[in-house]
Amino acid sequence: MRREIPISSLEGAQERRRAKTGGAERRNCIPMPDRENETNYAAPITNHQSPFTKPRAEMDIELPGRDTIVEIRPMRSEDLPEVLRIERETFSNPWPRGEFVEAISEPDCQAIVGRVSGRLAGYAMAWFLSEEVHIGNLAVAEAHRGKNIGSALLQVILKKAGQEHVPRLTLEVRVSNEAAQSLYRAHGFREVAIRKAYYLRPMEDALVMMKGL
Repeated sequence: MRREIPISSLEGAQERRRAKTGGAERRNCIPMPDRENETNYAAPITNHQSPFTKPRAEMDIELPGRDTIVEIRPMRSEDLPEVLRIERETFSNPWPRGEFVEAISEPDCQAIVGRVSGRLAGYAMAWFLSEEVHIGNLAVAEAHRGKNIGSALLQVILKKAGQEHVPRLTLEVRVSNEAAQSLYRAHGFREVAIRKAYYLRPMEDALVMMKGL
């Protein structure tokens, strides 16, 4: 079984926040071959107010083939020490605490954690915008990788997106991260573009993936 590997970076989160206030464009975005009809994804994000109330998610998910229950609920400030530990052990360019504090207070951010036997096993963060849900961060603790924790977190975001009738979900992933790409393909995402030199430490292109609802 492939391990769930997270898919975000600090510079990506900062750009998305600037974009929501009309201060940035989706740059260096090259459509994938034979997907010319989806080049509108590379267009600038226009200024808007999120139409969504704060998304909430609380549920228990039983992992397939295992006697394990994942308790999924909204991320809270008391989760941050464990969240930051996973963030730092996973990413070469981790988000600082302030990014998480800001995100969990934003009305359009769905930040969730998954706990197994009381211990934080992973987390995910997605921004619910007017025309898309953008998955900005998904990470699983090293001890829990390969156990479908990432899939369980992703299922919660997909369910909420369907309830809100958002037309599509998007995300970026390193072009070398085949494990994460496999996870997203298994949930219906497909490649639509490449963003050049999107990641740092090391510098690498990002594969843009999209799922329509």
